[in-house]
Amino acid sequence: EGDLSRPITAQSDDEVGQVARALDEMRQRLMARDEERQMMLAGIAHEVRNPLGGMELYAGLLSDAAAELPEESGALRVEIVDAARRIREQLHYLSGVVNDFLAFARDTPPQRKTVDVRGLLEDITRLCTPEAASRGVELVMATTPDALTVQVDEGMVKGALLNLTQNAVQACRAGNRVELGVTVTH
Repeated sequence: EGDLSRPITAQSDDEVGQVARALDEMRQRLMARDEERQMMLAGIAHEVRNPLGGMELYAGLLSDAAAELPEESGALRVEIVDAARRIREQLHYLSGVVNDFLAFARDTPPQRKTVDVRGLLEDITRLCTPEAASRGVELVMATTPDALTVQVDEGMVKGALLNLTQNAVQACRAGNRVELGVTVTH
């Protein structure tokens, strides 16, 4: 069933017992390999996270410095601020990848609880509206049924929806519309 935490016990010394011992040895090797991979991913993620923070800081300083350029350098200032914004977007994406690596390395099981769907969509809309507005993209939340709940890991689902919404906004041209909604099927 894929549960590597449960040992396979051998009840006899015949061929069935030998197969059971071989399977248990394979199970132990698979667990050890998974632990090594998780440790490696966690190490890589931590090593990458530190420079990302520094790059984010420098992109912010670049943007601030560009905003202080004299009015005569209007086009250059706009170009630098736009480049800094794009750098920050890419750094945000890489931070998400690093967080995904860390989540995988931690191997935490989902923590299911009752989550209000409307509230979840409102949070995503609120978080993504500033970026959508800066790109000239209309972000709207469709009418969502009252008292609609789901049993999910809120953090995982919110992260996935946030990522999808950000990707949708970033894929749009100015004047496009991104609509968040839910459809209930029975």
